[in-house]
Amino acid sequence: MSLGAVALSAATLAGGGLRAHAAEIIVNDVWVDNVAGHAGPFHDDDRQLDCAPITVTGARFEHGSGSYEILLIKPTGKGQEVLKHDWTYDRGRRGIQLLDTVSGAALVASAKALGISPHGGTGYHFTFRFLQQPHQHKPFWVSADCPVKAAAAPPPAAAPPAPAAPAPVAPASGTKAAAVTAPKTGADVPWEGALELLLGGAGCLGVARRLRLRRLSRG
Repeated sequence: MSLGAVALSAATLAGGGLRAHAAEIIVNDVWVDNVAGHAGPFHDDDRQLDCAPITVTGARFEHGSGSYEILLIKPTGKGQEVLKHDWTYDRGRRGIQLLDTVSGAALVASAKALGISPHGGTGYHFTFRFLQQPHQHKPFWVSADCPVKAAAAPPPAAAPPAPAAPAPVAPASGTKAAAVTAPKTGADVPWEGALELLLGGAGCLGVARRLRLRRLSRG
């Protein structure tokens, strides 16, 4: 609902800087400022604020809770509501208390979403108004020069999946596998042929021996 985590420090809310302004605080006093800005209170209207978080601070409230709204007003609006929040005030503590923290950039974005243009360099004109007691209202300006966040880079595209290996194709039915011929080593020669080769060799050896003996007898 709010940016209450961005709160004023205890030193700012209860320190000497605020006590210096104690004489200016009135019953049901309320003011706005950017976070870490001047401690207040402010009784001047039309404060110029920027897009940083904006604090809504109150003091000496007679009631403990309620609601407030922020409206666009002339010259940049005609009462269009851009925000509605609740507020609480601890009457037991009393003193100066942070009621709420809102985003200045969010107010500007809401005004732009309504198609409303800023008023020159001063930006957009707003007022916050309490809907219950105290019936306070406070006009203020917010600069339209808010930084724009860069768009996040898209994530890298995922790599395409690897193609699946083709499945083996079974041979068609009725198709005979090719016969595998073993190399010949001589062991498969018929025995009849081997015997003829052996006898032929022996005959050649006999002829050669007889020729040799004849040469010796002549000599």
